[in-house]
Parts: sequence; C-alpha cells; structure tokens
Amino acid sequence: MELQTLIQSFFMLSGTITETENERTINLTRNEKEPEMMEKLALGLNALNSFNINNINGKKYLFQLSGNN
Repeated sequence: MELQTLIQSFFMLSGTITETENERTINLTRNEKEPEMMEKLALGLNALNSFNINNINGKKYLFQLSGNN
C-alpha cells in the first residue's frame, strides 16, 4: 500500500521542465504537507538519476525535487 501512496503523491505534484541542448531537467515541487513521503521520493529520484537516463538523441534526463528539505 505504501508504494501505491507514493505513486499517488508523485502524480499529484506540480513541476516544471527545463530543457537545454544536452539536458532535460524535470523539477517537481515538494509537497510540504507530506514530508515523509517527499523524503522517500527524493531517495527514489536520486536512484533514478544514478541510471544516467538519456533519450535516443543522447539528451540526459535529470529529476529534482524543489522546496525545503
């Protein structure tokens, strides 16, 4: 059930995408009402970033969580 809650929390977040020639940054806005869930999400995003995901054209994807820690 916790994974389902994390996924629901993730899809409810707002955010922005910044794109350069070499990188696409997906910046999600932290939900301050769910600090424990946001810490788990931050760990998950760090793990995701460790895979060094690139699209077919070689552009790197970077996931961030903005707001207070």
